[in-house]
Amino acid sequence: MHRIKGRNFHIDPNLFLFHFGMVDYQLATGKTADGDRLTTGWSGHLSRREKLFKIIAESDPIDGDDYFADARKYQTRHRPVYAWNKPAMIPKNPVVRIPSRFSGLV
Repeated sequence: MHRIKGRNFHIDPNLFLFHFGMVDYQLATGKTADGDRLTTGWSGHLSRREKLFKIIAESDPIDGDDYFADARKYQTRHRPVYAWNKPAMIPKNPVVRIPSRFSGLV
């Protein structure tokens, strides 16, 4: 979850952040064999990413357009007090279908 260092935030309804760390399975999971990453503390992060691929593969995705407004509200209202400038983590790892209007933009 990205943050705004030293400032409060507002999640603009016209802004979407796509995390491309989960786009390519071979590339993402290949990093688990990178000794430099492992010795610098990335093993836990990479292990969680591996589990997320399984969640994605086994999930029935929810419609993004139906979900985005509620997700923004949740991220704003449930921020941890120790990180008020950071959106809250959404529980239960929802898998969201990217709306077709984003097709071809990247």
